[in-house]
Amino acid sequence: MLSVSKVINSNKISFCRNISKRQNFYQDIPAIRFLDRDTFLRSENVPLISALTFDRVKRLVMDSILSSEPKESVAFVMDDEIIDFELGDEYEVEISDDMEEVLNDSANQIIVIHSHPSILKDKSAHPISYADFEHLYSYEGEKSIYAINALGEYSMLQKKDKKMPSVLKVCEYAKKHEQMIVQILKGKDRKIMQEYLDLINNETSQYSKEETERIEAEFEKLRKKEYVAKLQRNALHNFWLQNADKLGVLYHTNYSCFS
Repeated sequence: MLSVSKVINSNKISFCRNISKRQNFYQDIPAIRFLDRDTFLRSENVPLISALTFDRVKRLVMDSILSSEPKESVAFVMDDEIIDFELGDEYEVEISDDMEEVLNDSANQIIVIHSHPSILKDKSAHPISYADFEHLYSYEGEKSIYAINALGEYSMLQKKDKKMPSVLKVCEYAKKHEQMIVQILKGKDRKIMQEYLDLINNETSQYSKEETERIEAEFEKLRKKEYVAKLQRNALHNFWLQNADKLGVLYHTNYSCFS
């Protein structure tokens, strides 16, 4: 998951803090505009990527999450060429200053393709995240962003409008969505989730260092529960189905668990 801190982190639920500088496709067509003609060929400002290049990048980022020690990774594509690749650790990967400069150039049409490791038994992983949207919004030269899971499936966002909504508006949508997740949880799990969301959204300063460490440790255990991970995955998918158009982006996925 990409964030404005130039980092991919697939485990954060919210990106509403520290806002600073910081996949079936058409094998029979030699060069295509994205993976779904009906959805994306109607757009006039779609950066080109061939099926061959996408397959190469997909295998590249999948290698990092299928290894004995899964890591996050990200590749950058421009003019149907891989122009940069970065390998990170289990949770995040940093983007180089040079690559950030390229992303900031509005004349470019960069496609960002990164991995989303999974803790789910079916390996489906979370789809594209709030922080991925934030990254897309933050760089004028970035036109679309893909997240690839361990099955080789993808979810993606593509800029549709020249003027994207403010980060505060996205935060508003995201916080409502997060509260829907909280209401589904029960008992101690609900309490842990609410405390974590309050913590990362800076809605309370009542927590001491010890309490903060406790909340983060409890959430780390909570998010690894199979039912919670599935809940977050499904809720994110529904969030983009309901809100992508309002936020000025196109959302698409070929996750088999959603078909």
